[in-house]
Amino acid sequence: MVRLWNPYVKKPVGVLGGHMTSVTHVILNGSRGQLISLSMDKTFRIWDVQRQACLQRLTGILAKGPDVLYSPVPVSLLFDEPKNRLIMSSNNLLSIMDMKPEMKDRVLSHEKPVTCTKYIGRTKQIPFYQVASACQGSTITLWNIDTGQKLKQIQNAHGESEITAMIIDLPSKLLSGSSDGSIKIWDINTTACHRVLQAGREGPVDILQVLCIKRRVIAVGWSRDICVFRDKQLMSSDFTIQPDEWSGRCEHNEDIMCAVYRAPGHLATASADGEIVCWNPNSENKVMKLESRSNKVMKTQCTVENMILLDKRLDNPAAAGLLTCGQNGWVRFWNMDSGKCEGEFISHLNVDSITMAVDSENKLLVTADTSGEMKSWLIDGFCDGSNRQTSDKPVMYRCWSAHGECITEVEVCVRGNHVVIVSASSDCSLKLWSPDGMCIGTFGQEEHWKLDSIEMCTVPSVEALLSEREKEESMATDEPDSEAEDKLNEIVEVDETTGVDFDPDYSYETWNATILGKSYASQRSQKRPRKQPHNYARLPQVGAEQRPISGTQMGGPSQVLKVSDLDSIGVPQRPDFMTNPHLYFSDGFSDVATKGTKLPAIPPSEVKQSLKFDEKNLFPKHLLDAGKDSGSLVRARKNKLGKGSSTRASSSSNKTPTILPRLRATAF
Repeated sequence: MVRLWNPYVKKPVGVLGGHMTSVTHVILNGSRGQLISLSMDKTFRIWDVQRQACLQRLTGILAKGPDVLYSPVPVSLLFDEPKNRLIMSSNNLLSIMDMKPEMKDRVLSHEKPVTCTKYIGRTKQIPFYQVASACQGSTITLWNIDTGQKLKQIQNAHGESEITAMIIDLPSKLLSGSSDGSIKIWDINTTACHRVLQAGREGPVDILQVLCIKRRVIAVGWSRDICVFRDKQLMSSDFTIQPDEWSGRCEHNEDIMCAVYRAPGHLATASADGEIVCWNPNSENKVMKLESRSNKVMKTQCTVENMILLDKRLDNPAAAGLLTCGQNGWVRFWNMDSGKCEGEFISHLNVDSITMAVDSENKLLVTADTSGEMKSWLIDGFCDGSNRQTSDKPVMYRCWSAHGECITEVEVCVRGNHVVIVSASSDCSLKLWSPDGMCIGTFGQEEHWKLDSIEMCTVPSVEALLSEREKEESMATDEPDSEAEDKLNEIVEVDETTGVDFDPDYSYETWNATILGKSYASQRSQKRPRKQPHNYARLPQVGAEQRPISGTQMGGPSQVLKVSDLDSIGVPQRPDFMTNPHLYFSDGFSDVATKGTKLPAIPPSEVKQSLKFDEKNLFPKHLLDAGKDSGSLVRARKNKLGKGSSTRASSSSNKTPTILPRLRATAF
């Protein structure tokens, strides 16, 4: 058992009993007020210290056997409170157990951290615009991007293995790769698995990226070579397929971390040491190698974790068509023809790694880091040969905090006239954003949104954004001298009671000038608009002369009424009983009360003591006739039996109260 002690009390303040063997380890989780205990039979118990109750019992986590159970080898425990992780070691076994975070008001899209997400456009086979997401719990979920509603879900897609990569192969296929070394091909409509590709040759490998290239599937992430599955293998009737060998040579010195492909003939791979190799996808041979460590333009070397090919720039030999990012927050623009780095900048400071995404027009770049921060950049005119942006980095459009934990992947989606951003995070949420940082909603929330009815600002051009910022800076710095003099000459009054200087005409807008007002305004803007007028501009029956001054809000429907016709009536005269009350009202009644005059007594009314009722008015005729018949029958029976006399019979016939109950009884 476990005893709880107070250092100032000699006796224990609480006893926690439940273990069947000796308790060897006790760890306190102060943030939650819980206690974790481990006994000799390798049983964990989680206690609530305040209630002194067992919350959970865990068994089978540590290995059991003659060499472990009751062995002298100690079991070491370490609790990482900031990350809610319990690290356990026993002999040659090291285990890490994650505790689920306490979610009170947060909306969760998955039960476990989201690892990847992809946008699925609408096709003939797919009737909705969807977003696919996968988590560490091997669950794939399909969402409707227009409403945020969950459409389909595939549980235990790869057993208990984590899903690490995902790709969409239109028109209706989804490929997912996991840490167990398998790649599965799913049908989006039926959620049926068509093929299983054993990239790790029936062994666990870390698949970091999967690509579809002209009826071929390639996978990278755990080796220096490229794993390929050819069309002949995919078209066969075999359900499980083994990989084929890549025709080209091994050009990387480290493990390949990511790859990117654009039809018809652009393929690039990047390794952990920063090397970038361009391939010919048809011949599978190397075309060009970009070594970041040998380029003089590079200021630092980092691992390339994500690459994007800019479709709109590939045909321009002077433009940078390859975009890479990785550790330390660096983003680089590469020229695919010359093999040179055209530009680089640090998008996020003091971070381990970042991820990024680009829209279909190659004008908006979105970056996200491990701290949950997102930034949107305008890359139109940056390193594209036009020299419209001559600075060291592109113009940053917006910056906001999107998640509380690491953002694993972002996706820029174009839905009609709207450009939206999907972000997946380790906090088990999948959110939808506008380019200016407005949160549209979280996938999985109870209240669904309508993307077509949401008003979102369009992405401005670089010139328009710069001109707008210049105007704001000029208005903030260049203030007219006349206004400044007027402010200096304002009369300041002094309150005699408090002695504090104040200006009676001064007003402070707390709605737009305080953090609380801004946060409340952002929450109000996300709510559904009410179907009622909010200002006088929306009322057609109100003229310009009746609208409030200085654009104030409406005060009610009474302000809309016209009262100009009442001016001709004038001031009404007061009635005479108000001007001369002494002629109409006197104090005579009060004088009577004070003098003690008594009012005359009311004579007692005559109350009739006896009331006579007529049977003919009270009862209907058929009841009276029935009563007479029953009375005659009774008299005849009594006369026949000889138990009654004539006087008794006559008295019974004359008395009505004795007949009425019999009449009622016979009637009912």
